[in-house]
Amino acid sequence: MRRINHSFSKISTLALVLLSVVIVTAGCGGRSNRDKKEVEPELVKSPWVKTKIIAVTKGGLLSTNVIAVADKLSESLLHFVYFVDAHEVSEEQPNLPVEYTLRHLVWDTEAPEGESLVSTSDIVTLDNTLEFEVAIDNNNTLYTAYRGGNVAHCNTQQSDTMLAVKATGDSAWQEYVGAIGYSGSRNPAYTDGDAGDYPSLAIDSNGNVHIAFQFFWEGCDSNNALHPDVLYVQKPAGALDSFDIASEEHVEGNDYATTNYQNAVGYHNSLVVDMDDSPVIFYGAREINYNEHGLRVARTVNGLWQSEWVDKGCFITDISAAISPEGELGVAYSIGECTEHLSYTEDDGYALRYAVYSEGEWTVHTVDEATKIGGHTELAFDNLGSPAIAYYETESYGIGGQRDLFNLKLARLDLTNMSWFKQRVDEAGDIGLFNSLWFDIENNIYISSFSNTDNTVYLFTENNE
Repeated sequence: MRRINHSFSKISTLALVLLSVVIVTAGCGGRSNRDKKEVEPELVKSPWVKTKIIAVTKGGLLSTNVIAVADKLSESLLHFVYFVDAHEVSEEQPNLPVEYTLRHLVWDTEAPEGESLVSTSDIVTLDNTLEFEVAIDNNNTLYTAYRGGNVAHCNTQQSDTMLAVKATGDSAWQEYVGAIGYSGSRNPAYTDGDAGDYPSLAIDSNGNVHIAFQFFWEGCDSNNALHPDVLYVQKPAGALDSFDIASEEHVEGNDYATTNYQNAVGYHNSLVVDMDDSPVIFYGAREINYNEHGLRVARTVNGLWQSEWVDKGCFITDISAAISPEGELGVAYSIGECTEHLSYTEDDGYALRYAVYSEGEWTVHTVDEATKIGGHTELAFDNLGSPAIAYYETESYGIGGQRDLFNLKLARLDLTNMSWFKQRVDEAGDIGLFNSLWFDIENNIYISSFSNTDNTVYLFTENNE
């Protein structure tokens, strides 16, 4: 210890001597090697432009949900759909029901400051759902799927898969029944099950609407809450008001008819249509064969649904699937606790992964395992076919243990060297929830994200100046 202190003293003395020489030289008319103006710090522009869209007021609403899509006819228009409280419960009206309103906002990115908000309108009021999905077709018709409709047997809340549609020029949204979750095959006394959790939808090139959703049998048996299925329904173009129980297709789940076998699937559903307009559904499985869990994918083969593993051994916390311009299937997903570690680290349980289907098999990439991913994963392909993923970063793994983080993060794949470039888009407060991500025709990237700090929806664009 004394030798270290002695050495430090000698080094400190030498540093003071050198510093004195520099000061004397400059003070006696000598010229510094660097001009004063050159050493002044230059202001660094942020690579992202952050625009405030709307502050969401919420009282009984613990958290909103936000989805944004770009208009198909006007490059400057954006559509935001989000939840707000239907009414504020007060001391004067303490017995008002807890209800949420699904609201639609139109934003013009090219309007003068203060005039960007084009319109807001209410879609529907609901009593129990915070999950929905939004899509827009090439004719600029907007679709949103959610849990609503009628109250199911043995349930006090809305329990149907619903679809609301707004075509170009329409002044209001039209609501249609997608599925009721038919349970009569198991219990004829209670035919209406619980349908509509984790809804996902896509519109094919012919205007047909494809919806995947989680389904619980009639709901009277508390054990049913532990064993959901994933179901699918198609609404034909031009016949959205038609409803047929037979159109509710069982993708994967429980078999009560023959073996009384129970699974738990349909979490974080993400549905896309491939280049042949066929539906492909990705979903989390918490229980297959009683002890297996991970990411599943289901497709139809000769009219029958067939499922397979994409990635197995970890619990799935969020999923986002997309189709590349070349027609490749890609899926980004965040994982939680793992029972099958894939490396020597303990951090396998929290990571962002990406899987791509090529030449008949799935290839899995670990995108980010240095941080704990808090879900809110959103995948999109740019015009060159490179995937980009927006996600929520909640903790950092590093020396000295974990560090709390609440950031919006973006990962992009460089197809030349097959490496992922990761950056933090924003670190102000708790930002990075309910992300939407897309590219315009010029390959500019857009991210919509929600801040839990000020309950505000923000739009992020790249600063190209």
